[in-house]
Amino acid sequence: MPMHGDCLARGHPPLYHSREELDRAQQMVGGDSSSREDPGRSVLEGQLAAAVARAEDALAQVQEWVELRDALARTTMLEAEMAELRLRPEAAEVSRRHQEAEEATRWRQEAEEVTRWRTEAGNLRT
Repeated sequence: MPMHGDCLARGHPPLYHSREELDRAQQMVGGDSSSREDPGRSVLEGQLAAAVARAEDALAQVQEWVELRDALARTTMLEAEMAELRLRPEAAEVSRRHQEAEEATRWRQEAEEVTRWRTEAGNLRT
């Protein structure tokens, strides 16, 4: 990880890796200054302002990503609900046919039982 002094020596703005570092840097360059009083301080203030702007841009981008992720999650949930709604009539038809099949099976069993009773009754007459 580059040190802040290394960045400044190469002419790059410093990299702040935490809010505390940024706060310390702001305290170090806090207050009004002019380039006549301390030109180095003006450079630091400019670099700090640029770093803050980059951080704000990054935060805005992250917030946009979060909104996009949430929108995608909502869209996915709605698509799943729509698929379920499309399947409901089919599921109702399957359930209705299943009930009809169970009823037909009961009728067949009852018919077989009646036939068996008739056969038994015929055997008893003979």
